[in-house]
Amino acid sequence: MVTASGPRLGVSPEQRMASFLITIKDKFIHSFSGKLILSVGSMLIIGNFFLIKFLLHEGRGEHLVAIIIYLMVFEFFFCLGLCIALLLWVKRPLVELLKAINTVAKGNFDYEIPVESQDELGDLAASFNFMTRQLSTAKESLMEWAQTLEEKVEEKTEEIHRAQDSLIHSEKLASLGRMAAGVAHELNSPLTGVVTFGHLMRDRFPEGSQDREDIEVIIEQANRCANIIRGLLGFARASSEEKELANLNDVIQSSLKIVRNKADFLNIRVELELAESLPRVPINAPQIQQVFLNMIVNAADAMEGRGVLTIRSWDGEEDGRPCVLVEFRDTGPGISPGDMEKLFEPFFTTKPVGRGTGLGLAVSHGLIKDHGGHIRVSSKPGEGASFVVSLPLEGGGTV
Repeated sequence: MVTASGPRLGVSPEQRMASFLITIKDKFIHSFSGKLILSVGSMLIIGNFFLIKFLLHEGRGEHLVAIIIYLMVFEFFFCLGLCIALLLWVKRPLVELLKAINTVAKGNFDYEIPVESQDELGDLAASFNFMTRQLSTAKESLMEWAQTLEEKVEEKTEEIHRAQDSLIHSEKLASLGRMAAGVAHELNSPLTGVVTFGHLMRDRFPEGSQDREDIEVIIEQANRCANIIRGLLGFARASSEEKELANLNDVIQSSLKIVRNKADFLNIRVELELAESLPRVPINAPQIQQVFLNMIVNAADAMEGRGVLTIRSWDGEEDGRPCVLVEFRDTGPGISPGDMEKLFEPFFTTKPVGRGTGLGLAVSHGLIKDHGGHIRVSSKPGEGASFVVSLPLEGGGTV
């Protein structure tokens, strides 16, 4: 009966020997050190064979046993020393190198092998460390490049979105132009009748009479409506009308005359800061007056009939071009950041229903752009709003 302290149940001595031999083969014979020791040992055994054969041939066999014992002892200690040397100077550095390779393979390029010798294995370790440093630098460069590429992609995507928004905005304006063509056709006939009968009625009153002056105002405003309609059609068709050199200060003054006596302006103080000797600019005066009127009326609506409207003109440069600039600054509640991006969209308005159509700024933007100019808006909630209209000089003298 086999006890627990005896041999393992079901395992024969032959099986244990076979398992031991397999272990020796896997751990020793297949290793670099084992192969080197087997090679040196084989060479020593062959050398011993020829040495013994030589001694027997020379008739010195009486000391053969002693010589064999001495050789075995020498070979044992020689192999032991060789094993220790291989373990310290060959196997340990190779194991460290294998560990480093596995670490780098997992993505850790900061791992370095300690260089403890000046021999070939030390050079191999130094070369491996140099390689890992280069790989780490390359990895950082790739990460930076990937980050830069991602930022470029986001930037280009944003540009595409802006272009898409601009395209949508252009489509809206094109739709507005098509609608304006139909409206203009319907309005031109009654406006022509108003102007025609206005002239007939004006001739019935003497020069200088109040009635004649009132009828002239009717004719003037009817003609202005017709000009606005033509401007809408020109904006929709992107047609260029004739432009003449004019002083923007005169356009500002004529625009104020139209609205100064309206009830909405009775409690609004208009402050003018107009530059003297302002250069003339090539403009279509009725169109620019339409823009200025829209700016003035919007400012009055924003201030709800009470406040200060400052109109300032000066000459300067914008985008490297000489131009004349006109600012309309009010003391109203300002424009919210969410509305700033939509100011020039057709039909967008912050006014109550019935007080605004949302077309004024969109049409004004198109007219100024047709003149090669810009409209810049700046505003902070609670601090009013500022609209700056810039128109390029393109020649002209001062007046």
